[in-house]
Amino acid sequence: MVSDYDYRNFLNNWSKEIVVPRQIRTAGSDQEIAELYELGEKIIGLTSGDLHSSLGGNLSVQRTVANKTTACNIDLGKVTTEQDSYIFASYCKILHRYAPWKGKVIVNSQLIAGRRLAPKAHPGDGHLELIESSLTFRQALLARRKAKLGDHLPHPDLKIKRVHNFKYDFEESKKLVIDNQFIGYHKFVEFEVLPHAITIIVDFRN
Repeated sequence: MVSDYDYRNFLNNWSKEIVVPRQIRTAGSDQEIAELYELGEKIIGLTSGDLHSSLGGNLSVQRTVANKTTACNIDLGKVTTEQDSYIFASYCKILHRYAPWKGKVIVNSQLIAGRRLAPKAHPGDGHLELIESSLTFRQALLARRKAKLGDHLPHPDLKIKRVHNFKYDFEESKKLVIDNQFIGYHKFVEFEVLPHAITIIVDFRN
């Protein structure tokens, strides 16, 4: 478990000045961040996606090789099901099969698909944010509209908390979606945060 001391340490050390490496790969989505991490990349460029937006990405800016720039050490999430493990950079959704507005969203990014679901989420603080919804369908529609600005919180049927390592063992299988990718239906899911797992340079392009 990440201690309060580690939490402060992660925040104090999540960004740094570096010289852009001459050999660097780039990601154009949150899914590609996870893919490059699994390929063993340590420093990558980021040009699009939810994390790019959350970090204030500016498509008109271009970082170039050999220039000194700010790089960010970001956390990643790991989810393990009955069959396999997956890495995610931005979010994981656990949804009811017939009532998808009721479920859980584990996020590493303030912005998810243009909505500020977790206004206090920080991708480099050593933890994830867990949002649990027991909204009705009508409430969910209203919350969806308000979430563009983060005004859906606080709400008595939306609970949000900071998490590190946890698991669920459901009686009925739930729909699992990771960084916009459908993973299937699962009864068992276990989560782990990977603090400062990869370093990114926002808006770097080859």
